[in-house]
Amino acid sequence: ALVEQGSLGIPVMTGVLRKKKAEHGLFEDPWKQKIQCTLFPTCLVCELLHEGKLTGLKDMFPLDEWQVPPERRLPPSSTSAARGGIKTPLKNDPSRFDLISKTKTEVSGWVSVQVVSFRSDSADDASAWIQALGDARSALAATPQA
Repeated sequence: ALVEQGSLGIPVMTGVLRKKKAEHGLFEDPWKQKIQCTLFPTCLVCELLHEGKLTGLKDMFPLDEWQVPPERRLPPSSTSAARGGIKTPLKNDPSRFDLISKTKTEVSGWVSVQVVSFRSDSADDASAWIQALGDARSALAATPQA
């Protein structure tokens, strides 16, 4: 459901991130999509940028439906083989984080979960986004629903 941004409240955080394209060519950079992200108290709004200009194409991720998986809320150095975390360059990219949907779909016995991957220009920036998303989601969970 699309909601006007004005009704989402005051932005908590805003910035430019890269979003991984799910479908990309063999030699295409999967991270070439730049998006303007605005975190509101209840929703992350991402608008596609083209040559530095907003396109009007938006994705909305309501925080009651989407979350950063718990393993990505920890500093990258804390993943260890003892916890079952296999160190791979892709998964331990400290500038990357994922949002996963709570909604699971089942087709022919296979259960799938929607995942959207983001990358920032620095590990510190990614950590700030992970922290802000977690804080907003916690605040939302603590708010009684009308």
